[in-house]
Amino acid sequence: MKLDILDYSVHGNEADTESDALLKAASEALGYTTRIVLLQSEKHVPELQERVWLRYDLRSRRELAWIVSVAENLEKKGHQVFPSARSILLSEDKWETHLTLLHTRLPLIETHDLSATDPGGATIVLKPRVGWGGMGMKLLENGADVLSQLLEEKKEYIWQPFIPHRQTWTVVMAGKSLLSILEKRATSNDFRTNFHFGEEALEASDPGGAGDRAALALDAVGLVAGGVDLIEADGQLKVLEVNSAPCLWYDNLPALDLAGPMVHCVMEWMDRFKEESI
Repeated sequence: MKLDILDYSVHGNEADTESDALLKAASEALGYTTRIVLLQSEKHVPELQERVWLRYDLRSRRELAWIVSVAENLEKKGHQVFPSARSILLSEDKWETHLTLLHTRLPLIETHDLSATDPGGATIVLKPRVGWGGMGMKLLENGADVLSQLLEEKKEYIWQPFIPHRQTWTVVMAGKSLLSILEKRATSNDFRTNFHFGEEALEASDPGGAGDRAALALDAVGLVAGGVDLIEADGQLKVLEVNSAPCLWYDNLPALDLAGPMVHCVMEWMDRFKEESI
C-alpha cells in the first residue's frame, strides 16, 4: 500500500512542513509506504501513486483554481484524492463555503459578496475569499470606505459585520469523531484572534455543540476530516470557516495527535471509494 502526500506550500509556512511530517509518520504506522511530494504552481505534476493526499497553503483565488484543477486531473486519471476537487473549492473559498452552508441548519455569520452588496457605513470585517490565519483581513469602521479602496478587486473579497470577541475555537474532526477543540484567544487590540503565527492555541472543553456543528459543516462540503472555526455571536456558536488542510502541528501540545486519527479515517474513505468504483 502506498500514499503520496502532494504538497503545495511555496509561502514558507513552517506548519506545513511539520504537518506533512506528522501525516507521513501516521501513514507509515498504518503500513503505507509514504512520500512527501512538493508541488509548484504551473509546474508539471509528477507521476503519483494511486492514493494522493493533497495539502496546500493557498493565498489567492488563482492558487485555489490551480489546485482544484490538479485535483480534477488526478481524479480523471483514476487516483483516489483527498480532499476531492469539489471539497477543496467549497471549503477554501469563503464565499463558496457560505453558500454551501446556507443549505444546512447551521448557525452562520452574516456574510456578503462585496461585488454585489454595499456594506454602507457599518463597521465590517473585510476578508479575502481565499486565505487563512487572518492574513489580508481589515477592520473598517465605515464599510463605505471599501468602495474607494478596492475598485476592481471586489470579487476577491467578502465582508461580514464586525463581532466583538476575545476568542474563537478550531474544532478538528475525523469522521464523526471529535479530535480536539482548540481555543484561540485574541491578543490586545487584535480583532482577528490569534492572527500571529506561533501564538499558542490551547485545548478547551466543548463550549456547547461544537463537535456537532463541525461535523455538519464538514459533511456539507464533502470532507471526512478537517477543521472548522467557530465564534460565539448572539449567544450561540456560529460557523466562521472550514479548513480542508488544517494545521496538525502544535509544538506546545506535544501529546496532541491529530494526524493519526485523520489518516485512519481518510484511508477508510479511500477504501470505500475503491470498492464503489469496482
